[in-house]
Amino acid sequence: MPIVLGGSNELQEKYLGRVVKEGALVCFCLTEPGAGSDSASIQTKAALQDGHYVINGRKVFITNGGVADLYSVMAVTRPGKKIEGISAFLLEKGTPGLSIGKKEEKMGSVAPIRRR
Repeated sequence: MPIVLGGSNELQEKYLGRVVKEGALVCFCLTEPGAGSDSASIQTKAALQDGHYVINGRKVFITNGGVADLYSVMAVTRPGKKIEGISAFLLEKGTPGLSIGKKEEKMGSVAPIRRR
């Protein structure tokens, strides 16, 4: 949805076809260890360097994060602006510097309980 709502025409043309026609999986990367899902408190930062953004931060509990093709990553680009200072970045699987941590066991991710 972030691609549909805020993506440029070029971004939409490049990626929406992959999502719709090829079934590319996109995950939403907001939750952080120190902020939970409080988007106004995220610490991941993105800074413009040499014409490209460099993103530094850590996300956790990203549904399908380990198998996604595309990552919609929320990062602070204008510190002090709270929600208005957060931008979304679309990263492709395999982007240099993007790493996937261990799989976390979460509620609802366990084998079903068998009744006797």
